[in-house]
Amino acid sequence: MAGRLLTGVLALMIVQNPLVLALDDFYIKTDNLKYQAGQIIKVNVYPDSIRVKISYGNEVKYATKNAEFNAKTEFNKITAEYQGKQSEVIIFVSEKDRFKIFMEIIVFGLLNYFLYVALKKYLGGFV
Repeated sequence: MAGRLLTGVLALMIVQNPLVLALDDFYIKTDNLKYQAGQIIKVNVYPDSIRVKISYGNEVKYATKNAEFNAKTEFNKITAEYQGKQSEVIIFVSEKDRFKIFMEIIVFGLLNYFLYVALKKYLGGFV
């Protein structure tokens, strides 16, 4: 008898507050894991019916479904807190693409080479 009463009360509590079981699944996700500096980071909160405190670097926002931050190279961790529980996401923020840097080095090298060849041709033995 006591077992049935307890089960009925527990079922009534869960029906009245459906988030009781969902809080074990509290987490955040970002749309990407790699960003360029200045790009928008979209953070989604699950379950989307709770209001959480999301912090990224020195910015703090309170959000229910999602939040947005500007990517900064100094910070790489996004943290969400709700009723003492935490969820974190680690991201990578780069200044430029490696391919762009590689191409800039190649162009710089070629310009230096052509300048050297032109100076050698017109100035003769001085270079």
